[in-house]
Amino acid sequence: MTNIVVFGKAHAGKSTLIGYILSLKNGISYSEKKLQSELGNDYDPSYYYAYQLDDSMKERNEKITKNIHIRNALLPNEQRVKLIDTPGREHLKREKEKGTFYGDIGIFCLEINDVASENFLANDKERSAVISALMLWSSFAHKRIIVALTKSDMCNYSEEIFKNAEVKIRDLCNKAALETIIVIPIAIIVEERTGHNIDKKSEKLCWYLGQSLIDVMDSEIQEATNDFRDRELLFCVDRQVSLPQSHVGKIWRIKIIQGKLSVGDTIILSPVLTADNKDFISVETKVKTIREDSHITEEKSEIPFVSAGSIVGLDLCDMYFDGRRIQKKDFNALYTTCGFNSNVKFITSNRFKFSISSEHSQKFVRGRQFTLIWFGRGQNFSVLDNCKSEDKMNSIITAILTVRKIALPIDSNGEYYFTSLLIRDENIKEDKKYYEAELISLLQEKLS
Repeated sequence: MTNIVVFGKAHAGKSTLIGYILSLKNGISYSEKKLQSELGNDYDPSYYYAYQLDDSMKERNEKITKNIHIRNALLPNEQRVKLIDTPGREHLKREKEKGTFYGDIGIFCLEINDVASENFLANDKERSAVISALMLWSSFAHKRIIVALTKSDMCNYSEEIFKNAEVKIRDLCNKAALETIIVIPIAIIVEERTGHNIDKKSEKLCWYLGQSLIDVMDSEIQEATNDFRDRELLFCVDRQVSLPQSHVGKIWRIKIIQGKLSVGDTIILSPVLTADNKDFISVETKVKTIREDSHITEEKSEIPFVSAGSIVGLDLCDMYFDGRRIQKKDFNALYTTCGFNSNVKFITSNRFKFSISSEHSQKFVRGRQFTLIWFGRGQNFSVLDNCKSEDKMNSIITAILTVRKIALPIDSNGEYYFTSLLIRDENIKEDKKYYEAELISLLQEKLS
């Protein structure tokens, strides 16, 4: 199943777009009557589709997405996908990073009148936020992007305004090293329950010669190949999810990075933290169920196995630490927790060494703080040492995580299965705040 992430500026129509797409084939989770009953005088008809995603009362009252929302969806062309909604506000960058990491296909939303205006990105902070979002997508090795210029009805579906906005967008995307850029004008008239250029071409935008958004998504799904299915299992734990209506209690939402996971498999979780927050341990456990219903509005759906790229809920049983049986309540999964096949060797440490291009190396001075984007989640670290590589093209950085540890599997030759790292620089105010790096090794190693 392909993951389609929708990201961009706040109030650009991201939640409305996903809510509308869900309504085409998947029905509506919250009827207007139910929304009016729950929200009373605070109900805003123009947020009807957004309410389908922003389903916490805090989000609905403030009319702003604060969390990542993931929904299973059937597109009009019968493609099954996961749609991922992300916050637009810059102070919610951790949620933005995690949501962007989840995506195989990216839809970047900007309001067309905003882009076409003379004041677009005139503010340095706003410019940095937009460029950083595009850089983040590009740095996760995604070089293709769909840009949806929303609210085209607000400019009377003007071809001239679209062309003006398109030039600016392509320039920004090129600066972010994005190679394939598809720009589409769209509109959703919430009161009429209609969309333009979404599931089919719109007569209002008859001058637009490209495909509808759904058709472009279909083409991108065909392009989104995954080369990691035949490798050893590696998955990252996103968060704990409580599904009281399913009678399973706590499950874990995970993303499969590589390999395949099946019901009945015995796996290792590491590092996890004991319930008293004293020790980092590794837990051996068995996969009880794999679930697609990681959200309260979705029907229960259990599947026998999943492969690389999948985002699912995981229910576990038969948990052991050092041969002693434990319960779910005895440990907590961390943002750095990973899962492996039980026969795989792995290393756990809070110190690591990586290489980075020499053009950025002068920023990595001893004692300086950075953030390691670990499978979409930020983990702070300090630089311990910086030295040139033998070829002088890269610098070798030794670093230590401030709080947590990380774990990674190794093969029979002692090579790591996963070596691509992403570093966020909090110390500068330039547009480009993300650096790609290559893991060399974990230090003070503990071989499990």
